[in-house]
Amino acid sequence: MKFTDIVALLFLQSCCVLSIDVDSICGPDTNGDLVESIHSARQVAGDWLIGRRERHFGWRQGNSAAAVTSLQLSNQSFSRDNESLALERDLTIKQLHIEILSLLSKSERSRPSNSLATSKNHRQTIDRLPYFIMALKATCQNTTDFHGINLISRLSDDMKLHRRDRVKRYFQHALGILAMCSTGHPIKRRYIEDLLEGQQSDGCYLRQCTSTACGSSADIDTTAMVLSALSCVHRTDIHRDEEIVEAGIANAVDCLLQSNQNGSFGNVITDAMAAQGLLAAEVNHSRWDCHSTLGSVVGAMHTDGHHGSLAATIHVLPLLAGRHHRHLNEIDVQCPEEYSYNQVPDLEDFSSSDAIRILLEVSTDTGSIYYEVEGPHGESLLELMHREQDISNAAFSFDTKTTDWGEYIININGVENDDGSGQHWILERVQNREPQCIDKGAADIYPEPYEHYVWTHRSCAPVNGSEPVEVASWNTADP
Repeated sequence: MKFTDIVALLFLQSCCVLSIDVDSICGPDTNGDLVESIHSARQVAGDWLIGRRERHFGWRQGNSAAAVTSLQLSNQSFSRDNESLALERDLTIKQLHIEILSLLSKSERSRPSNSLATSKNHRQTIDRLPYFIMALKATCQNTTDFHGINLISRLSDDMKLHRRDRVKRYFQHALGILAMCSTGHPIKRRYIEDLLEGQQSDGCYLRQCTSTACGSSADIDTTAMVLSALSCVHRTDIHRDEEIVEAGIANAVDCLLQSNQNGSFGNVITDAMAAQGLLAAEVNHSRWDCHSTLGSVVGAMHTDGHHGSLAATIHVLPLLAGRHHRHLNEIDVQCPEEYSYNQVPDLEDFSSSDAIRILLEVSTDTGSIYYEVEGPHGESLLELMHREQDISNAAFSFDTKTTDWGEYIININGVENDDGSGQHWILERVQNREPQCIDKGAADIYPEPYEHYVWTHRSCAPVNGSEPVEVASWNTADP
């Protein structure tokens, strides 16, 4: 099976997982042809999005979290207990962990004290942390104990800066509220008040608000995000009957309906966000010409499945399942009781630009175990192995002895070299899907990103017609 096929199964296998019903997405009179085209578009768009995943098991331009959440909302299969897909699943989750730790590390170094404006790096945290929180929720991860960090408390602290920030960024503030609400956490009233202070008399939000003035044109994307956030808040017990929430929802709906021109709210991203907001608010479908809006979104899809860009496709995909971010708290994720991933290295020891990851395979006659090993670029394979051993909680272990030729691997995961049978730990590097024996020690090999190394407990066969090389003491791949 091809790697892309494996990933497609990982994300889109729908049997017995989630029943997606878009038959009445536009009410009981939803057009049958529209329903058929939505089903087809969702499958093709999902395939396209999966195909954009990169070698590090994430998506480019910081879209990993949003992409995972989008795929989960469109068809929640990521967290299924499928051992054959466990490695690919774990590597994607680990990539999320790495990106979050890298973001938090940068933000902590630039965390503002008493300044009136947030720094660039800290602003990025406010922008991206909500996406990470929703992605963790969608994949059975703990958002309040993420490597000892309460991400919800951290987001809450960051949102307090909204009042101090000279530039009022209501989209990000609404996104933060949506992340907290959709993952089942309470929303403080002052966050709602801060959000509603930017709403104009017509219910719209304006572009680029500062502490003294706003732009003159309506920002439909922000208004749609506010509507989604307030609709989620309104369903919570503590805010269910609050008048300011109900008024904020009604006013935002009025703004969106006024901007609707023949079923379109603007570009395809705006259409998707507005439609999800109106669905979340349970606005009568006839008021916003649901058929035309959905038809426009489906019609904007290119033949290969994208909607003009990676970001656009990510925004559109949940809509094609009739879902929105509020469903994260309702989605029936079948998480295993002890669903956890190996810890990743503490990225505070090296900058994210220096971090690399390699795949380390340990192979015996009973099968193979895979480890994604991470560390700073420039460390030897032996150093990276020590790093993995330190954080793996005994999941990976090895012993060495010092010789005149350097460190000699004598035991991996409890399996020792056997002089009697001639079986020793042999190091190979996989090139073009073929393992190649290596004539250097692990301490002398400096891996490049994404390389695949294999420790095999066997005798090394001749390579390219040459005599076997005694590599029991050699510990890694050729350069």
